[in-house]
Amino acid sequence: IKSNAKNTCRNFKHLLGQSIDSPYVKAEDFWSTAKIVEAEDGHPGFQVTYKGESRTFTSVQVTAMYMTKLKEVTEKWTQGKVADAVIGVPAYFSDVHRQAVLDAAKIAGISVLRLMNEHTATALAYGIYRSNDFDSEKPMTVAFCSMGHALFSVSIVQFWKGRLEVKCERSDLVGGRDMDECLMREFAAQFKKKTGCDILTNKKASFKMEDAVTKTKKILSANNEAGCTVECLMEDEDFSSTINRADFEKMCEPAIKRAKEVLKSVVEESKVPLESIDSV
Repeated sequence: IKSNAKNTCRNFKHLLGQSIDSPYVKAEDFWSTAKIVEAEDGHPGFQVTYKGESRTFTSVQVTAMYMTKLKEVTEKWTQGKVADAVIGVPAYFSDVHRQAVLDAAKIAGISVLRLMNEHTATALAYGIYRSNDFDSEKPMTVAFCSMGHALFSVSIVQFWKGRLEVKCERSDLVGGRDMDECLMREFAAQFKKKTGCDILTNKKASFKMEDAVTKTKKILSANNEAGCTVECLMEDEDFSSTINRADFEKMCEPAIKRAKEVLKSVVEESKVPLESIDSV
């Protein structure tokens, strides 16, 4: 992505099944290094230079390319053909989103046995090797929490010997990149004040800053202060600054609040008392 940012398609999963005027598409445009435009089918696509020509690929087509590569890697590693597959999808995916996944799989030549919610798949993988730990009558209750790059999801699952039940699953489009954005906007404001250059209007500069703040965020997870330095950020101007953990946490309060709401709602709607959760 650093060497060919304008032709790199990122986060295409979030564009599946969306209309071009969707607020989700506008949110993804902030992160996309390739230009997001309306494709011939009315859905969002990526405008890139491919083999010397300007082309627009839909999110379904890009997903199909990704699946094709996964299929090739799998077949090379297993020394066999991929005949069928079960594909995990976020629980919030609607029928339109799910159909887009199936369309991509069809283009990639993959026979899909079923689409499975990601947390159901996680619970199945967790329980299949622990069947001897479960009781036939009294359930073991486990909360699965996943804070990813752009999605926070929580599910509460109960296990019995030989079966499981997903009591509730809730998610929100909030993740690590929301914290990155807080740092990016703070440092972008500092840089603009000093140089007059707005990196948020320049995709290459924005990506440079994104790469730098990701490292800053990781340092802050274990330290009270961290620096951020980017050489030749924009128009040959360098950037250097520091931030302390308290200020960073204050910036992230809206994202943290959204994550807490997910936790609160999943506990309330599952009707499982907190003290009954055996493991997280």
